[in-house]
Amino acid sequence: VTTTLSKQQLWLQIFNNQKLCAFSFDKLNDMKGLQGTLKEDFTCKFPFFWLIKEVIDSKWESATSVLGTEKQQVHVHLCEILHDTPVNQVLSTVPQARWEDLCQEYLYDYLLTVHHVTHHEAQQEYEVLFSALYPIITGPELSSIKPSLMTRLVGVHVAYQYYQKEIMWLGQLISLIPGILVKLHGMHMEGYNDKFMDIHLHAVQFALEDLELPLDEDNREHFPQRLLRLQLCQNTINSIVEISFGIPLVNEIRGYWHYIRLIQLFVEHVALKYPDLIVIAKRFEMQFPNKRCNFTRVDTIKHLQNHLKNMEGYYEKQKKLKSKISDIQKCTKSFFTEVVSTLCFDKQNPPESDLIIELIAIVFDEQMQYTKDFSYSEKEKADKVPVIRSFLLQLLLEYNTERVLEYLNVYLTKSRKFIQDNRIVCLLCMQCLEDAIFKQSCRSVCQDNAKNAKKLLAEGETVVKQNSDTSLESNITIEHLEAIAKLRFVCSVVGDLLYKYNEKGVDNLTPNETELLQLMKICCNDDKLNSMEAGPAVFILKQVARQHGMSFLVSLSKSKELEWVIPTPLRKQDEIIVNPCDPFLIYEIYGGLRGDITDVVYSQKLNELEKKVKGFTPRDAVPLLLSIYQVVTMSHVYSDEDTRRVTDEAKSIIDKFTKKCPIFDRELKWSAQTLIQCTHCEKLEQMQPKVGQSPQDRMTTEVVVHAAITFQAKRTLDVMQPFIKLLYSPGELKKSYLPTFPGEELPESVRTALGSAFNKCPRGHHYFISECGEIERHKCPVCGTIVDKKNDSTLQDEKLYKVNDSQVGYILEKPDQRETHPSSERNLSPAACSILRALVNACLVWTACTNENVTDDLLSLVGSNVQAIELPTFFWQHLQHDMGLLSLAVNKSKDDAYLILHLVLKNISKVNFPESSDMKTLSNLKSEEARAKWENSFDEAYIQTILKKLDYHVQEATQQLLKDKTEEQDFLYYTVYEKVAISPNTIL
Repeated sequence: VTTTLSKQQLWLQIFNNQKLCAFSFDKLNDMKGLQGTLKEDFTCKFPFFWLIKEVIDSKWESATSVLGTEKQQVHVHLCEILHDTPVNQVLSTVPQARWEDLCQEYLYDYLLTVHHVTHHEAQQEYEVLFSALYPIITGPELSSIKPSLMTRLVGVHVAYQYYQKEIMWLGQLISLIPGILVKLHGMHMEGYNDKFMDIHLHAVQFALEDLELPLDEDNREHFPQRLLRLQLCQNTINSIVEISFGIPLVNEIRGYWHYIRLIQLFVEHVALKYPDLIVIAKRFEMQFPNKRCNFTRVDTIKHLQNHLKNMEGYYEKQKKLKSKISDIQKCTKSFFTEVVSTLCFDKQNPPESDLIIELIAIVFDEQMQYTKDFSYSEKEKADKVPVIRSFLLQLLLEYNTERVLEYLNVYLTKSRKFIQDNRIVCLLCMQCLEDAIFKQSCRSVCQDNAKNAKKLLAEGETVVKQNSDTSLESNITIEHLEAIAKLRFVCSVVGDLLYKYNEKGVDNLTPNETELLQLMKICCNDDKLNSMEAGPAVFILKQVARQHGMSFLVSLSKSKELEWVIPTPLRKQDEIIVNPCDPFLIYEIYGGLRGDITDVVYSQKLNELEKKVKGFTPRDAVPLLLSIYQVVTMSHVYSDEDTRRVTDEAKSIIDKFTKKCPIFDRELKWSAQTLIQCTHCEKLEQMQPKVGQSPQDRMTTEVVVHAAITFQAKRTLDVMQPFIKLLYSPGELKKSYLPTFPGEELPESVRTALGSAFNKCPRGHHYFISECGEIERHKCPVCGTIVDKKNDSTLQDEKLYKVNDSQVGYILEKPDQRETHPSSERNLSPAACSILRALVNACLVWTACTNENVTDDLLSLVGSNVQAIELPTFFWQHLQHDMGLLSLAVNKSKDDAYLILHLVLKNISKVNFPESSDMKTLSNLKSEEARAKWENSFDEAYIQTILKKLDYHVQEATQQLLKDKTEEQDFLYYTVYEKVAISPNTIL
């Protein structure tokens, strides 16, 4: 058998081995691990391929955990682990003459299962990858041990996993420029390297030929399309060049890529605004005749500077440009700045030392006492007050820290007498140092951030303790600022670890992460480093609160293991931490109304409140009802014996007031009664006000109540009808296109710009057709079904110019199956989409909890496998998921995300939407077009006014909430939001 074993006999041998074939039919049907393009019609060439693959994959982690990811070491170790397995016992019977054919079949099967291709020329891409990987598998680095069929098959796994990034970016580039696939496919296998993969670099070479912008007048008609494609490919090519550091071919490619980017940046910054200046870009060809340049060299930058200086004379000679010279110079300066920031500072190819000196000379004068704006021109005047140009400083510190720190020390020393605000300059310098540490950490080969943070913590502590008396009035040094920057960076790492610890538990921390937390605990308890208003402990406190919200601090304060995060002087004030902010204070009249309602509760007299309400308008109904909710409903958190709990007599008086209140209509009176009696939360435990209610549940409940009240108060407006139907008659929307829910696969603008179309296979899968066109008979790239347009008349007119995956009704699945990152829909930004969907789900939570009559309507609207009793929880979990996505979309804490939603609701209650004749039709959402127009109108009127000045609105609202607190009782809030008086010398 060992000399004549056929492929059929190998099938039988594997099948006859009970240890190897102990699998169930379910497992066979699932084809576990197969993720490739053709998995539905997959037929393996190698006998029982999926079993062999599963065995090798199962040993992968143990092979890589000991020796790292060097392919030769992993290959040897993995082969040793598999040597005595049943798989190797069977494969060892295969004669050497059969190894090559079987290895090739195994490689092809492997590619089909792990590599996903999205275009219709999948076969060609598989063949290209096959040709690139096979020489490496059989090459010298994976042949260091005694050869066998098993070592070859293990080599398939090692080669693919080792070059997974290269393969991923190659696929991305092919999807953007499908034409390069034909050129790659035409390369002979002999041209591929057997030591390392470089097929992705050949792809870039072919791509650059197509991406170079046509500067000749005859070809400029293709300029916009070529520029768009170049912008789409930019990140992919940058990534390929970055991961290919050390490969000889990359230097040639980088030079050509720098030239193409130089032209692109000039066009984007200058020529698009002033088309006549395209001639300047044309002159770059004369400056770089071989179309190659290296901007990490000082002579290249000087060459560019001189060229731009000479161009100023050209501008002055052009009569029609004379009035625009000032603006052109600004555009040119912007171009020069981006050239430096994107091309001089290559991640894997740092600028040479002479270039560092040249760049520093641009912003510092010779005496190092003044600074200048960053520019190619020598006409820039020195600043009267010295500053540190953080843009350039951050870039310089990343790549040549020691040299730059030397210059900064000299500058800081000489310019001290000129600096009016020493603290601001030191803070700016320290923040730049911190950014440089962060970026260096990201580029580090060592992926263990905790290990790196431990080292930085030790370095920073040592310097700061040695210079404990250093102040801004004395000679504070760059070394001291760098040490503080290291401590600040470590505090940021620890803040993320605390969140991970709290969410997933200590078992999910690595040993280094656990040790880092212990070291930081010691640091936070060190009196030499900490005070009431500053130090590592307070800095961590601020980081945690700003990134994850004050509500997260509540959970930390309740943990005995993590309470050290709260600075020692503040730990005795536990009641401060659990005292939440009242988000409804964003309404100007709310604070007074809350006080009036409180007076009624204790005095049981309505006279003063009734007098005040007589002067109210319907727009004041929302803050009035919210004040009743906060004073009466939320008093249920207290026990019956607690004096802060509202009595039944007081509730009765408030209830009578609401029934007679002139600004409450029937629906708002019903909502007021529901809130007073606290029946709105009977179906959902998370909404029930009680001692120990989690901060997130409390904030989510406040959003639900605020949304329900606001939309009921504005229900007469046509633009509000989708929300009114969600509150009262959700069944009417089961055939409507709900706001923010998925629609078209690609925006119309992208399809138009790419000049492409879509087709649909017999099974209904949509796929992309590039400019090279579609062949008459091909496989669907999604499922592998044969598409024969020539002989199948049903497919003749299947060309799709508008792909539509929209569905009516509530089409979201279970919350844990939703996306984990914010996404956009149609013209809605990710933030706007999250806000609008949160409002939809907030209304549905209220409806599911308060209106039993529409339960069947809700079930028909949802249409998924949800029981009636599960509806409140179902919508509640979706709402909390929306708030998490909003937090990610705006890069703020969850507390801020909830506050943003309250600001939008306040905007809705205050702003009167300009009614139009077609809004009533649009608000029915009966078509995709109607939904898109309604979304645009609602977004522009209520959401964008908040998002356009988001930081301003959040800060202003936060200050309003803090006015409700006092420094004596809420010192923790004052510390986090820097309301306490901080010494001018404090920089940590």
